[in-house]
Amino acid sequence: MVRHVQFEGNGGMISGQSDAQLRKQMEQEASGLFPLTWPFMYFSTPAALSMERLSRDAYRLETWYAHQGWFDAKILGWQARRVRARRGEHAGVIDLYARVDPGLSSKIASLDVTGLNASNQLLASSVQRNSLARVGETFVLENVEMTRLDLLSKLHDHGYPY
Repeated sequence: MVRHVQFEGNGGMISGQSDAQLRKQMEQEASGLFPLTWPFMYFSTPAALSMERLSRDAYRLETWYAHQGWFDAKILGWQARRVRARRGEHAGVIDLYARVDPGLSSKIASLDVTGLNASNQLLASSVQRNSLARVGETFVLENVEMTRLDLLSKLHDHGYPY
């Protein structure tokens, strides 16, 4: 049973990613305290450790880091620390630790909008001024996509449906 998942060396102070944000990206679940707490231990279902899930989770976490601008992030490995050994009908309990090296964050070097005439370049400039995706800021895929959608919406509003 996996009681807890924690990330070591995740660069929380560097990358700003909390353990909770990272755990949301994982398929492997943590059981929490219910399987260890009386009387909940008799009717709660503990989360079983799955090596296949951990393998997929490493890929999912690296992809999530890349979408946040950390293209060189690597999951260096997993470590299971025993909390309680298996006894009779009671499953063994472990805490699971992931070792993460986020690497350096990637910054937006330039953000160019092409294919617009001169009058629409002013519209593009205003969208870029108000967007979260700016030159010098950390690349975040969601911010770039929101900027693109905002520009498309403004062009549509100004009579350019395509």
